[in-house]
Amino acid sequence: MASESRGFSRADLIAFVIAAAACVFALALRQFGAVGYVVFIAAAVSVMALAYVLGEATEQAGTASGPRLAALLNATFGNLPELIIVVLTIREGLIEGHRRDPVLPRCGSRLLEVS
Repeated sequence: MASESRGFSRADLIAFVIAAAACVFALALRQFGAVGYVVFIAAAVSVMALAYVLGEATEQAGTASGPRLAALLNATFGNLPELIIVVLTIREGLIEGHRRDPVLPRCGSRLLEVS
């Protein structure tokens, strides 16, 4: 999806629009009181779409900046979706359930230890 020009490619714009639409759809489902598992599935799809867009943006920034900065960007932004989920979990008061999760990422578990 990385393009040689400085602007957004058509594929970039389509991916961003799909991610934004998935987020709006998940929020609308929650706002209108849809069943919990339906909201969860819609939110999971929107998180996957946002992670894809973030990965593509990181790849393009890394291509433009060189291999060392690209590695730093991948390491930094690779854990961003997990970190956002953990912060939202803490904010909603769901810490105990998250602490028992066997697949909790390291950055999330460190954040939970601090809280």
